[in-house]
Amino acid sequence: MARLNQNTPSKAPVRSQKKLAGFIAFALLTMIVTTGKNHQIFDPKSEIAQHPAFHRTLGYVYVACVLLGAPLGIAVASRVTPHGWFWAAVIQPLEWMFSTAVALYSIRNGNVADHRRWMIRGYSSTET
Repeated sequence: MARLNQNTPSKAPVRSQKKLAGFIAFALLTMIVTTGKNHQIFDPKSEIAQHPAFHRTLGYVYVACVLLGAPLGIAVASRVTPHGWFWAAVIQPLEWMFSTAVALYSIRNGNVADHRRWMIRGYSSTET
C-alpha cells in the first residue's frame, strides 16, 4: 500500500469547493426564478385582487421577494454575465427594485392609479 506524501496537496478540497459553488449558484438561481415569477398572481383582473386584505399581504410578500431577488440577480450576474453585458445585468434589477419601491410608496399614499402604473413597470422588469 502506497503511503501518501504529506507535502503533496490533496485535490479533495478543490473538488468540494467546486461542488459547493455549483450548489450555491443553483440555489441562488432557483431563488431568483421563483421570486421573479411570483408576480403572475398579482394581476389586477384576477380573483386574488378582488380580496383587498389578501392582495395587500401578497403585495408585501412580492416586495420582500423583489428586495431579495434583485440583489441576488446582481450577484449571479457578476459571476456569469459576459463583461460587456454586466452593467445591463446590474441596471435591470436596480430598476426592478426602484419601480417596486415607487409602487409601494404610491399605494401607501392612496394613489391607486400611480401604483398600477409602477407595478406594470415592475412586471415588465421581471420579465426581462
